Amino acid sequence: MKLLFCSIAFIGLGLCSMVAGILNRGIKNRKNALLIGAGFTAIGAVTLAVLYFFGEERVVFVWALCMAAIMLITAFHLTSITFRCHMPIMGRYEGANRYFGSYGMTSYSPVFAYEYGGVFYREQTAQSFPKRKLERNFSEGEYRRIYIDPKKPDCFICEKKPNILLWVLGVALLVCAWLLV
Repeated sequence: MKLLFCSIAFIGLGLCSMVAGILNRGIKNRKNALLIGAGFTAIGAVTLAVLYFFGEERVVFVWALCMAAIMLITAFHLTSITFRCHMPIMGRYEGANRYFGSYGMTSYSPVFAYEYGGVFYREQTAQSFPKRKLERNFSEGEYRRIYIDPKKPDCFICEKKPNILLWVLGVALLVCAWLLV
């Protein structure tokens, strides 16, 4: 019964995320909100299907497999951004946009002004940082190296950081799922 409730909760959360992505004009990239919502809905639907066709003993396997897929897809996405944003240019730090997360956590995405190809940009980075790191490493008006995607100059990152932890977690969950078979 608890698994049935969790499945329905995942489906509801996914549908709410998709509706928020469609209706909220403040979201810069609606496609990501829709993909996240579709992912939650898919997890709930797959769990319901596994419960119906195979019983409760296979649900843990499916959840481990889904979590591994989410981790690996996220790691691949972040790694691809790091590879696409490879051209270093100088940008001026102009503050940060604040985003409230779950459990009272807040993250900040730095905003930079820069010029590329004769066009002036004022955009936020694809990365987010905790407030302490932001205050320690960024000063308003300071020029620093940023890395842009030459094909989409409005997409950039502040620092090239590896995503090793997501890759390791994804592979570990994949191995756990394989061991549960």
